[in-house]
Amino acid sequence: MALIIIEGLDNTGKTTAAQKIAELLKFNYVSGGGPEVGTYEGALAKLKEGLPNKVQDRTFISEMIYGPILRGKSGISDQEFMKLMDFLRQNQCILVYARRTVTQILATFDERDQLSGVKEHLHELYEQYDHYMFNKLWTHMEKQPIIYNFDYTELSELVLLIKCWLCTDESKPCCSPVHKHKRRETASLMGDD
Repeated sequence: MALIIIEGLDNTGKTTAAQKIAELLKFNYVSGGGPEVGTYEGALAKLKEGLPNKVQDRTFISEMIYGPILRGKSGISDQEFMKLMDFLRQNQCILVYARRTVTQILATFDERDQLSGVKEHLHELYEQYDHYMFNKLWTHMEKQPIIYNFDYTELSELVLLIKCWLCTDESKPCCSPVHKHKRRETASLMGDD
């Protein structure tokens, strides 16, 4: 079973990346946004949708960031957050953090409808995403998140990295422990600005 989640701020390329990765891997694509993921029950149901092999665009992590900033609180408690994180660990989730600079996000922000309040709180949301992805989630995930500065030309490298992490056949070159370690280093370096 493979569960791949693409997370990040609005306008960072999550949907585009998730759909393309799902197509290339022949996985199910699931859109994870919407009010239903603002509760533990809704978020868990959305995580289970489309399994065993799926790529999901956004999940409960967004609720933990957007909720407090835009509504004053999250609909998911810290205890529920940890239960959802356990689900990700149990399903060996590969988490991709789609990350762009604030300038890049704003360059095309008004080209489509956006959630109310995001633009006004963009810097704060950006800081909270970095905090969650680099601190909270990094310590809770079995496989460290892939930090992906979204660029269409790098999508093939991202897919290769995901395939390597999905591979369990140690006899294949991409699955050797040395290669996996190199891939992990590449994953974290993709986040450098």
